[in-house]
Amino acid sequence: MLNPDFNVLGRKDGYATQLLHVLQKIGETKRVKPGTVVVDEGVSTDSFFVIIDGIFKTVKEIDGQPYIVCFTFPGDIDGDPLVLMTPPNQYYKIMAVTDSTLVLFNWNDLQREMGEEVFDKMLNHYLLQYIRFLQTRVVESLALSAEERYRSLVKQNAFQTSKIPLLDLAAYLGITPQSLSRIRANRA
Repeated sequence: MLNPDFNVLGRKDGYATQLLHVLQKIGETKRVKPGTVVVDEGVSTDSFFVIIDGIFKTVKEIDGQPYIVCFTFPGDIDGDPLVLMTPPNQYYKIMAVTDSTLVLFNWNDLQREMGEEVFDKMLNHYLLQYIRFLQTRVVESLALSAEERYRSLVKQNAFQTSKIPLLDLAAYLGITPQSLSRIRANRA
């Protein structure tokens, strides 16, 4: 969930253009099925990926209970950014929600290919986006109702959101599937 809502595929800024160019050289394209775990909690890796097609969910398990932290969509950079600052054990599980295509890459390879100075600037840029995302998510979870959060998610990703299973959307919003069905019925 490094960069949800950033959409590196749709941006034309220098960082996105340069990143996509480099990833074409060093990245590995993969197709995955729904339920495929791409990043597993507690596993040591420094791999990240760009979503070309499909939807992923980031899950944190607490006391045996899974909590959906966010969904990521085509163009988003996904992976656990904590591995950039701590020993490379994943803090989250990231799995495919739909049939998906991704480009997998390793931060060390990316740094070597881009050069340290450009890499550091790009990484700071993306980490700033990540911090903004987390701040927004915390504020929304405190200030908005589940219906308002649902409307916000649909507004940002209407086509993609329709592909997310009802149980996953309800879990993300912290409500029952029945409550989500009522919210959806009220929108019709």
